[in-house]
Amino acid sequence: MLRIFVISIILVVPKSNAADKKYNALQFGTTKHDYIRFSYNMTSLRNSLSVCTWIKRVSTDSAIPVVFDYFSWDDHEILIGSDGRYNRMVGDHVIDNSHRLFTTKVGQWFHYCLTWSSISRTIQLFLDGALTRTSQTSSGRQLAIIGIIRFNRLENTDSAAFIFGGQLFQFNIYSEVLDLVAIKRMAEGGLCFDLDGFPGTRILSWEEIMTKSRAGSVTEVTGCDLNKDTTQINRYSEDL
Repeated sequence: MLRIFVISIILVVPKSNAADKKYNALQFGTTKHDYIRFSYNMTSLRNSLSVCTWIKRVSTDSAIPVVFDYFSWDDHEILIGSDGRYNRMVGDHVIDNSHRLFTTKVGQWFHYCLTWSSISRTIQLFLDGALTRTSQTSSGRQLAIIGIIRFNRLENTDSAAFIFGGQLFQFNIYSEVLDLVAIKRMAEGGLCFDLDGFPGTRILSWEEIMTKSRAGSVTEVTGCDLNKDTTQINRYSEDL
C-alpha cells in the first residue's frame, strides 16, 4: 500500500515593528528638493520649550547649513543650524553666530539643545550637555502658534547656500525648559539613550517626524546601533 505523508511547514515571518524606526536617523540630500515639510500648531509650546537633537555634518558644501526652520508670519521663530550660524528662538538673533563653539569634526555626532521660557525670558544653548551661551528675549514675547516646519533648509528661500545635507537623529521638542542635569544626562547617554522614561513632555517627537512625508532624497540610516553604541561626545573645556 502506498502511503502519502503530507508535512505542513509553517513559516513565521516577523512583522516589522514601527517603533523600531525610532532607532533610525535621517540622511538628507544636498539639493533644494530634499526636505521634510509640514504645518504645525505650537499652542502648547507658546510660553516654554526645549528643542533637543543629535546632529552630524557630512559635508561642508553649504555656506549656512540649516537643520530646522519653524517659520511663521514672515519670521523664523525657531532656526537651528549645524555650524553655529543660527541658534534662534522666538525670532531672537542674539546667540546667532556662535561658530567658535561648534568644534565637532565633520562626520561626528554632537548633541544640541536650545531652550526658552517667556517667564525667565532666557534662551539657553547646550552643546554635548554643556551650557555654552545664554540670551534674554524681550518682555512679553511668545512663540507664534501656527507655522510651517521644514528640515534641511530655510522655508522662504530656494538658495542652495542654506542646505544642511547631513544626518539628524532624535529631534524632539518638549513643552518645558529642560534643566542642565537632564540635558547632560541625555547627551552623555549617547545615541541609544532611552527617552521613553525620560522626564519631560514631548510635543513633537522623533517618532512622529519619521512618519511625515519626505521630498526628494531623505533616507533612513542607522542612528542607534543597539549592539554597539559608538557615539563619541566632544567635551567643551573652555570656561564659558
